[in-house]
Amino acid sequence: MNGPAFLAYVEQVLAPTLKRGDTVIMDNLPAHKVAGVRDAIVAKGARPLAKAAVHATTPCCRLSASSPQFKTQQETHERQHRYHLGQAS
Repeated sequence: MNGPAFLAYVEQVLAPTLKRGDTVIMDNLPAHKVAGVRDAIVAKGARPLAKAAVHATTPCCRLSASSPQFKTQQETHERQHRYHLGQAS
């Protein structure tokens, strides 16, 4: 996803659903840093929160691709993505 597409998503889809006091967690994806994204979130009274990058050298925080926790995270992300696209199963 590129910056303009993400900004359009935030303005047209996400922002209308936000309520004062909501928190929007964003990672280090370049599209999350596009001008206007934070402003659209703050304008609705929500709080943008940058997810701190996890250092790959921290043994307790690394998950291998075969880890059950990793698969659960991937499945959750895919479910959320389908939901936001209107394809909830």
